[in-house]
Amino acid sequence: MAESQLAFDYTAGNLREIEAALSGQRLANYVTGAGHDLERALHLYLWNARLSKAMRFPLEIAEVTVRSGINRALCDRWGANWPTDPAFRQLAAAKTLGKLDEARSKVGNSSSRIVGNVSFGFWTAILQARYVEELWRTRLGQFVPNLPAALSLEDKLTLLVDLLEKAITLRNRIGHLEPILRLDLSKHHADVRKLTGFVCKGTAAWMTHHSTLPRVLREGPNAVVKAGPVGSMMKPVPAALPPETPLTQALGEIERSPLRFVVVALADGPRFVTSSVVGDWLAAKRGEEIVDLTATTIGEIAETVPPSRRIRKNALVRDAIAALELRGERPTRFAVVS
Repeated sequence: MAESQLAFDYTAGNLREIEAALSGQRLANYVTGAGHDLERALHLYLWNARLSKAMRFPLEIAEVTVRSGINRALCDRWGANWPTDPAFRQLAAAKTLGKLDEARSKVGNSSSRIVGNVSFGFWTAILQARYVEELWRTRLGQFVPNLPAALSLEDKLTLLVDLLEKAITLRNRIGHLEPILRLDLSKHHADVRKLTGFVCKGTAAWMTHHSTLPRVLREGPNAVVKAGPVGSMMKPVPAALPPETPLTQALGEIERSPLRFVVVALADGPRFVTSSVVGDWLAAKRGEEIVDLTATTIGEIAETVPPSRRIRKNALVRDAIAALELRGERPTRFAVVS
């Protein structure tokens, strides 16, 4: 991973060597983003490498989960040997058959090996309109069970294709070593989690728990030169959870955190959620309704917490104290240094 426990000793000579080796054209976006400071540009380059690595794991889990769900539906309809089944091949588009036959030429007729050797984009084709009646009309809810219930079948398939295509585009950018640091990676991460969760909520929760992307985003480009794994372990970092995280998972994150809180990014600013905040929310619900913790998100709780004050890095201590002593129905006791 592109980080180090020690800062790299940049000199004018090795800066020129690195620039020549990586090429000025390749570094151009980073140099522009760094205000034409080459050393800073290399910090951005390293951070981009860390972001790309962190994003690969969620994308991998989404691809394997989605293709497994679609493969199970195909096996249910045309049997385990669906790639060679005449009825399937008569229905499939020529391009789809071409991809299947290319995979068969490499790995033989084993369906499991074929599934692992067709491209990510292959699976979007199986969600197209030509398969609705023969495959998805009676199977989508069985093999992709967590799509929004209010949507029509066609809209559910459209949503799946949209999220798949976004994931494929991002994966291709990472695969081609392109810059991704200017993208809204938090949104991409949430979309990948959503895509995975449509097939299996448990797998989506597991993926989110082990994903390092939120930490890499929080640490920023300076982390690759000022602190490595040891530094990260010495300074506790609160978990940053997307608003759609189930409350049951968020409570586990709060319990595991040495700081005993998590950060939830809402549109109007980050919120700090502790177990006492969750307790207050549950107490307010008492007598109103039965609360399903598995259907409640941490975002619903976070909305009850006032947005945190922002403090400039060069602010005086008295300003920081004033922000932390914010008065109101529930003082936040937290502030964001920006």
